[in-house]
Amino acid sequence: MVNNNENAPKDKDIQCLLDQKGLHLSVRTICNCRKLLNIPNYKERATHYYEKDITFSGYVKLSKDKVNKIPPEAGVYELSISSKTDYPNYRSNVVYIGSSQNLQKRIANYSGNELKNDCLKNFINNHDVLIRFCLTENHILIEKKLLKNFRNNYGELPKANSLGG
Repeated sequence: MVNNNENAPKDKDIQCLLDQKGLHLSVRTICNCRKLLNIPNYKERATHYYEKDITFSGYVKLSKDKVNKIPPEAGVYELSISSKTDYPNYRSNVVYIGSSQNLQKRIANYSGNELKNDCLKNFINNHDVLIRFCLTENHILIEKKLLKNFRNNYGELPKANSLGG
């Protein structure tokens, strides 16, 4: 219900729905729960850059010992940090969108020291980075679509992306 982009409810609307089910919570509590679950606020949910046909996995922390949780298959991925980053239109946790024929191998490269993208290296060295991915054979086309949508919604590409979209 909360992730429904077409009818993304505000925290007050969620409070009313929960009241109808006999669960009485303050808007502040709902807001705090939403933040703990990494669910964006109403405005950000209403302007997600990806469409319904893209189903991202849950978040996995970027680390050498977690790479094996990522399948060695084709897909697109998103790198996020725990704090929001300013973009011209909205704030977002997303700092990079990419794709690969082998997600596990590509993401393993990010936990090494030979990263060529200085901006991404800075995020990785100074933040806890989370990864989520979507398996798809059309990974190149989907990546371009995601980057274009991100730029249209947020006003620019993710901070560590320099090309694409």
